Amino acid sequence: MSVLEGEAWLRRIAADPAAGGHARSAAIENLATGPAWGGRDPVRIAGALRRGSDRGITIPGQLRLSPSQADSYARCPRQYALERRLKFSSGPTAHLTLGNLVHHVIHLTDDANDHPSVDDAISTLDEHWNGSDFGGPPWADAWYGRAREMLENLYEHRNPSHEVVASEREVALDAEGVRWSGSVDRIERRGSQLWIVDFKTSKSPARADEVARSIQLGFYVLAAQQDPDIARWGDITGAELWYPAVPQQRKAFATRQFNMAFLPEVRKTMAQLAADVEAERWDPVPGDACRHCTVRSSCPAVPEGQEAYIS
Repeated sequence: MSVLEGEAWLRRIAADPAAGGHARSAAIENLATGPAWGGRDPVRIAGALRRGSDRGITIPGQLRLSPSQADSYARCPRQYALERRLKFSSGPTAHLTLGNLVHHVIHLTDDANDHPSVDDAISTLDEHWNGSDFGGPPWADAWYGRAREMLENLYEHRNPSHEVVASEREVALDAEGVRWSGSVDRIERRGSQLWIVDFKTSKSPARADEVARSIQLGFYVLAAQQDPDIARWGDITGAELWYPAVPQQRKAFATRQFNMAFLPEVRKTMAQLAADVEAERWDPVPGDACRHCTVRSSCPAVPEGQEAYIS
């Protein structure tokens, strides 16, 4: 039994009149001293509320989406509704903070240098590093090492024939009456071709067949193709995910390519996903990812989330 499952068990006893006074008092006492045995502070435990309607979250005619929101909805509509629409959050994690920092450093390095080097990237990292964001030493030292390793992998093996045309380029697309927008990490010129590159700081690359149909990369390609300023630079001929935290034997780091033949499928998927969000379909998708979900204490699909509601 996990700590959260134990907490849910205590809450059931505390709320059950048939459990008897002594058992209920003991359960309440244990809940009140949760931090002493690894449980949550009682002020963070949701009260018992009656289940309300799942509707009324999305305002008709005002829906705006991004590829990151699409990925979030595809993983679990319930988590998307709680985190993205209702803004439930326990705050940024160290992984998210590191990812944002590495992206920012790459953007600044590419913008400031025609031929960026490892030294340029590390200098920019040092300028913007704040160890307190990662809990101070020794934890911050470990996170700094991860950031530095990613930047070294990225810039040590940079192809000098690939020109960075744009960095953190904002793009947008209207699809079936819904406005989609996002930011392309990098657009590269490779000979006569333009390629879109998106950086991922995860140590676990997505499967190649998933990336081949990626909504995120597909959206970037579709939006870039209709952007007149980007069109003046040339035609978008490909898109990739780069994983600088995942070194490979024969190349600097892992990459995954989008299959341009799936662009029509991506457009259809975007339309269906937008329709599902507008229809407010928030069904949870239970699975292994639930163990790390930041809103599980408010989700009726898991034991501790069920305890937040009377029915």
